[in-house]
Amino acid sequence: MIQNMSDNGKWAVADAKSPEDDSKRAYPKLIDLSTNTTTDLFNKEDASVINWFQTMDVTDDGSIVVGSQGGRPAIYMASKKAWAGLPTPANWSNGCVNSITPDGKYAVGTATGNTALNDSYAEHPAMWDIAGGGVLVDLPNLPEKGMTGTNNNQSRLKKISADGRYILGCNSFSYLQPVDIFYYIYDRETQDWNPIGFTVDKANWKWTPEEEGLLFIDDAFMDNKGNYVTGIAYMVQDGSEFRLPFKYEIATKKFELYNETYTRDYAGYTISNNGTVLAASPAGNAIREWSIRQNGYWYDFSQILSQHYGMDYTKNTGYNTTGTPIAISDDGLTIAVQADPLLYKNYVVDVPEALENSTEKINLLKNYTVTPTNGSTFSLIKSIRISFDKDVQIIGSLSDISFKSDKGSTPKILKFAMATGSTKDVEITFRSSLLNAGEIYKLLIPAGCISLKDDQSKTNDAIEVSYLGRENTPVSVTAVSPNRNSKVSQINYSSNPVVFTFDCPVATTDTASAALYIDGREEPICSMAIGVSENKVAVYPTQGQYLYKGSNYKVVLNAGSVTDITGGNGNLADTVAYIGSYERTIEVNDTLIYQNNFDNGVGDMLLLDNDKLTPSSEMKDLGFEQENTPWMPIWDDDDSNNLCAGSNSSYSDVNGRADDWMSTSQLFIPDDNCVLTFNAQSYRAAKKDTLRVVVLEKDELINALTPEIVEEFKTKGKVVYCERETPGASEDKLKNDWTLRTVKLDEFAGKNVYIAFWNNNQAQSVVMVDDMKVVHNMNLLVAIDNEEQVVNAENIKIKGRILVKAGETVQNLTLTLKDADNQVVETIEKTDLNLEVGDVYNFEFANPLPLKVGYKNSYLISVTAGEEKTEFKSEISNLAFKPEKRVVIEEFTGMGCGNCPLGHLTLERLEKQYGNLVLPIAIHTYSGDPYANGLGAYETFLFGSSAGAPSANINRKGVYYPMASVTTTSGTDYVYNAPEGSDPLWSDVVAQEFNIETNADITISAKYDAKTQRLDIPCQVKFALNEKETNVYLFAVVMEDNLIGYQANG
Repeated sequence: MIQNMSDNGKWAVADAKSPEDDSKRAYPKLIDLSTNTTTDLFNKEDASVINWFQTMDVTDDGSIVVGSQGGRPAIYMASKKAWAGLPTPANWSNGCVNSITPDGKYAVGTATGNTALNDSYAEHPAMWDIAGGGVLVDLPNLPEKGMTGTNNNQSRLKKISADGRYILGCNSFSYLQPVDIFYYIYDRETQDWNPIGFTVDKANWKWTPEEEGLLFIDDAFMDNKGNYVTGIAYMVQDGSEFRLPFKYEIATKKFELYNETYTRDYAGYTISNNGTVLAASPAGNAIREWSIRQNGYWYDFSQILSQHYGMDYTKNTGYNTTGTPIAISDDGLTIAVQADPLLYKNYVVDVPEALENSTEKINLLKNYTVTPTNGSTFSLIKSIRISFDKDVQIIGSLSDISFKSDKGSTPKILKFAMATGSTKDVEITFRSSLLNAGEIYKLLIPAGCISLKDDQSKTNDAIEVSYLGRENTPVSVTAVSPNRNSKVSQINYSSNPVVFTFDCPVATTDTASAALYIDGREEPICSMAIGVSENKVAVYPTQGQYLYKGSNYKVVLNAGSVTDITGGNGNLADTVAYIGSYERTIEVNDTLIYQNNFDNGVGDMLLLDNDKLTPSSEMKDLGFEQENTPWMPIWDDDDSNNLCAGSNSSYSDVNGRADDWMSTSQLFIPDDNCVLTFNAQSYRAAKKDTLRVVVLEKDELINALTPEIVEEFKTKGKVVYCERETPGASEDKLKNDWTLRTVKLDEFAGKNVYIAFWNNNQAQSVVMVDDMKVVHNMNLLVAIDNEEQVVNAENIKIKGRILVKAGETVQNLTLTLKDADNQVVETIEKTDLNLEVGDVYNFEFANPLPLKVGYKNSYLISVTAGEEKTEFKSEISNLAFKPEKRVVIEEFTGMGCGNCPLGHLTLERLEKQYGNLVLPIAIHTYSGDPYANGLGAYETFLFGSSAGAPSANINRKGVYYPMASVTTTSGTDYVYNAPEGSDPLWSDVVAQEFNIETNADITISAKYDAKTQRLDIPCQVKFALNEKETNVYLFAVVMEDNLIGYQANG
């Protein structure tokens, strides 16, 4: 990676990552830019040089390179082909040379490694007389204190001017709370210094920013001659924090801040000798785009290349971003740029004239978008909008522009004006006119009709937009994928949506709708989301839907859902038929009756704190609360997505005894081949934590634990497990310290049971459980191919398959289907089957299972094969109506969080995918956010104390991150779905949540009375299933939108 360039632009220095430590640099190189030849500045036999080395600057003749060797300040002499160490100030052992004059006389840098200070961040300024043998040079009156008046023993020198007079320095670079950091220019002639961006009363040490809102200078860079400085100004204005570029003239001490709205999060990184600032954005991200400042405007480097030189940056370099300029030659014709520091991509560009001269030929109004898109096809023209990336004004008139077809048709233009409420959008409005089919229409806005808002000298080039007229008929489907009447196993968003191709570019309406039906039923299986791109419309269920073999399906795209891009010519209804082909795979996992690894918390367990005791301070620090956490999620600090369930017995009452319960919902144990397995451990080795497991036989459904039901567990249940647990090798870690426990459940064969974990310890620590499973070890596996949820159905035919997993050859099979009242619906008897291990037998009961609307209809299939007997129990939810499933995403975010745009992009993608079925809530509690007041406890409740931003609690099931970074051949990229073996991301979890059915609709209509400041929230909960003895909690969140702030982008 190129680190710097000589002042004359003829030489560059570079290095790479250390093979042993990513935080250090190695493999120093000198590059002759005139011949593009590279010289290694290290002995390949010397591992110590290779593993820790920095190159920082080079003289104009390439004879001296400065930097560090093995952590000590050093220079490379080309004549000797060797490095030589430089002295350090007294009591300082290490350091680095940061800058050298182009003639090689003087150098400046930093000394580190003062063991007496016991501070690894301590630094001391250093200057060397290289021509005089490398001796240290005294610099009287350098500032020692930070802005608050504290000597932090942290001072560095960044650059020295070509004549050796001016030095750019920094004091207290890492001290931001309170702000101590400042940058300054030291004048060796006057032996005095002046801060950049501030005035200071040195006698009273009183600091005043030169611009309102300036908090501190975050970084600074001086030109070669010592005329100017640019850098990063950190601002706080109107409740927002952001970065701005600046220019500081050394001779006059003039500080100029570039505080335009669109330059927020720009940063100056290089400045030419004549004061041209080269900036890049975003400041908080190593992957940037760079621009130059000229006559009050910013010109993108890629824009200069394309408009002035006719070059496409990406095609010529293969890079996606133009990067960060790090050095510019004295003549302004050579610029060194780091394109992607993460992947060590860089380049040097030579231009025939200074870039600021090239800007005279750049049209700042070249970047715009047109709606409807250029080249679109439609029948009715109402308006055309042209959107620029800068504020504009119209200086031409209506008579200047034209719109006509190749056949001479001229729809009437009514208005050529700025769009209402916009400073960037120009709108051409027509009297509604039908375009003639097949004719090509052209809009022409001559050059000079539109200018920058405050500069009429900056005008547009001629703008031409073409459209094709079409018949004034409904948009029509020309193709569908998958093909009509084909066999389809699944329809989903990610891999197999239904895609309609239309005869022109299209848009969807606010009332667009589609649905999936199964033949023989009037009610749809589900509604389908709709997405559009150009002339293609994708429809898909928010929950992936299987299309089962033996059933026929149809996808209906309703009339008026799709229009041309102007909103006209809505489609006719289209029905696409498919033949179901999905057969559920019978796997060993089908032997699982129940499992819970608690990674989504303990919310799906039945819980009760039956002791009501107050946890001790130690337990409170772990997150336990009185009554609210009988059992709660616990995790290792370095693995917050791998959770277990824990319960404590350490209370403020030192003699307190726990009575905390955690139970499964009702389980059916089909036969005597079932076992319970789980992992267990305790917290403190000195304590005697015992875990109990109680099984209660009970046919009645339990929706919540009560003291009365717990009493049933104690008096009627059976304790099947009671053992003392241990913390394993470490009290501080869960990983690898678990003990696997196994409990036989044969005595509960044929019974409905509840399995509860009971903490009844007195004055102990914590018991923990993970990876709980109830396993059915059977020779015959049953798989059902019916939907688990239907809507308003009278009955359903039960069908499926039986896999011979183990045992002897099966000759005869008897299958009996029973309904919820244990009444036989039908019996199937088959003989002479000769089924070997691995064979599958397909079955279907001819008599349908009757269903009750609004209930979970349980059924049982008993299977007899010789001496082998087993029962399969399941249920079908027959909804009275189809509720809308929604997913709530509560996001931890903030305007000062550089990574939080990853969350913004992910939410936009999820909203595009699922529409209003996704409910995002942005909780601005990131450090320093102006909207964080009063939300600290809520943040901790939702995200815990260790989650970083951006993260989100999704449906209150757990905390996850939005994207993952991956390294590709073209650079660093981000993905929305977790790579294999990684923790799930937002998109993964949301998809999982949509695959979990919901049984209720909630209707809310908030009403606010401004006079009384009263907010009423009438809400209605409508259940699609009959719910008994269910506690329903309604949680309301009041949100506010249109809060404008400036987002950091890192």
